[in-house]
Amino acid sequence: FTDRLEERGISIQNLLPEQSVKSAMVDPDRLRQVFVNLLENVARYVSDSGILTVRSFRDPDSLTLILEDSGQGVPDEALPHLFDRFYRTDLSRNRETGGSGLGLAICKNLIEAHGGSIHAESVEPHGLRIVITIKTVADTKQ
Repeated sequence: FTDRLEERGISIQNLLPEQSVKSAMVDPDRLRQVFVNLLENVARYVSDSGILTVRSFRDPDSLTLILEDSGQGVPDEALPHLFDRFYRTDLSRNRETGGSGLGLAICKNLIEAHGGSIHAESVEPHGLRIVITIKTVADTKQ
């Protein structure tokens, strides 16, 4: 998917730390599915020459991943429903942008199945921030 974003001039700012983080008990295929769904949304809703910033931080018990785009944003009243199945923020754009309306609902279900959480926040003046938190496993090496 990064090729598709690059073709449209959407730059990816990778602000992830180089050092690996604690282990998290996740199914890598399901986590990959989450990121594919999120990148599909970026490709669908961020204009050419837009920006996607990816960063993370950790605390003792969790890892938080943040994906922030420079897209058209989401109205504040739509944020609580963004992860509902078949929810659309603008019904008039369904034919133009495509998609089934299931991608973010699938993301939420998969992240929650791993004991994590996912939510969206508006970014001023435009854009969307997706925040994913996943529990980490304590390092048993002494």
